[in-house]
Amino acid sequence: MVLRLSEKETDMEDKLSASISYLQKLGPEYINQVFESSRWIFEQDRDMAFQIFTSVNVELPRTQVTDCLNKIDPALSARHIEYLIAEKEEASPAFHDRLAELYLNMTLSARKGGDEAKQSEVYSKLLRFINTADHYLPDRLYGLLPENLYEARAVLLGRMGRHDHTLELHVYKLRDYVKAEEHCKRTYNPNTVARSIFLTLLKLYLRPTDKTAPNLLQPALDLISRHSPRLDTIETLQLLPPLVTACDVRSFLQEALRAPIFDSHVVRDIHKARNEQVARKLMLLETRRFRVTDSRICPQCHKRLGTSVIAVHAPRGEVTHYQCRDAFARALNDPTR
Repeated sequence: MVLRLSEKETDMEDKLSASISYLQKLGPEYINQVFESSRWIFEQDRDMAFQIFTSVNVELPRTQVTDCLNKIDPALSARHIEYLIAEKEEASPAFHDRLAELYLNMTLSARKGGDEAKQSEVYSKLLRFINTADHYLPDRLYGLLPENLYEARAVLLGRMGRHDHTLELHVYKLRDYVKAEEHCKRTYNPNTVARSIFLTLLKLYLRPTDKTAPNLLQPALDLISRHSPRLDTIETLQLLPPLVTACDVRSFLQEALRAPIFDSHVVRDIHKARNEQVARKLMLLETRRFRVTDSRICPQCHKRLGTSVIAVHAPRGEVTHYQCRDAFARALNDPTR
């Protein structure tokens, strides 16, 4: 019947339109006929053929239509589910799970076939879907993912509340520190356990669990400068390595000092860090040696040093008589000198 209708038309678009119009009027009792007759239309023009299953007058069983289209091309099946979700407000987890799985299988198929453009396109759809949809089961999809789809794994782990593992993937596998920070911003809640999410990320930077991780001090300092109000002051100071100076975390310290209650432990840790810096400078100075000969002249009084008690001046290491040290130090610090 469908072919006879199309034979009356000479223009291909008119032929297809007549057949599509006829099939759109057939109800569920003729579903097998619709499937069989739609195949040749799909061979001619997929976009036009797809209209058969988007009729506003008659709706065919959704699952059977999805199965039929999947046999023709999984991309058509995915398109049909996209239509159901967008236009028919389909909220069944079965359809949402199936769409995510179709995106995944198409991504892997394109990768296997070496089609990088197709892989990128479909993988982007998968990432967008699992980031925004609410009716699929993350743990089910996670079990289907291969190991090396790190970004998809990170999204699903976050959906399952395993935020520490999400951040590990962003930091150690993807090395995408911006997305790690964005995940923290989406997750942070001062009234739940998620209030420590920024501290978790800071620990991953400064106490790496991956031995192959690069030096992550700079991302750590950037995180501290941007999100100091969301970081526990005591724990942050305890995490910082000794070589970090007060200047490196100035904004963080200023923010902490403005807090209504500034814990004495913070003051203690600041003094400790300062003392460690001074100790390192002293140790460096103590390792330097200076040779004093009979002919060496004191730059202050211009007399020979001889066997007198001497003083060494930082930072360049000038050597003077001990009794000349104060005068020489004043001269060094004189800006007009």
